[in-house]
Amino acid sequence: MIIRLRIAALLLVVVIVTLFMAPLQILGLRFNWKIRRRLPGIWHRIACRLIGLKIHVNGALATGRPLMIASNHASWLDILVLSAVADVVFIAKSEVKTWPVFNMLARLQATIFVEREERRKTGEQVSEIGARLADGEIVVLFPEGTTSDGNRLLPVKTSLFGAASAALPAAPGGGCDVCARLPALPHL
Repeated sequence: MIIRLRIAALLLVVVIVTLFMAPLQILGLRFNWKIRRRLPGIWHRIACRLIGLKIHVNGALATGRPLMIASNHASWLDILVLSAVADVVFIAKSEVKTWPVFNMLARLQATIFVEREERRKTGEQVSEIGARLADGEIVVLFPEGTTSDGNRLLPVKTSLFGAASAALPAAPGGGCDVCARLPALPHL
């Protein structure tokens, strides 16, 4: 009973925080305010703290822009942690648009949705990702295309890595950093 009450209280706090922050984020996205890149990180740090997730960062995030982070995807916690430590946007499969609640959260974070099964759209998708990279956004790509148990690497889908080269013409300094990240399993 106590655990259910605690979960209900945590969910209530997340809903209240979301109801407060969502209108600000919607305005930030609509008018391209700088706050639109910071609010998702704040929301994710609050969520991490509420569920008792302690984040320990080893090293520093690459400072060069454009920056793409390629990471394996062990669980939903990867999204919370990555967004809590950096102002990132994610590349997600288009099916996420149909998931209740998560579709709204993904849209509020300006997630880039891709249709993995439609190869003819790869060029458009690469161009959109490249434009976002060139605009200074840190884009997270899960090249395996799905979650795994984290014990082994699944086959990597390489087509979206082309977005790094698509960002080059507009990139200051003429380069694009691509960082690989293999997350350790979080400890609650």
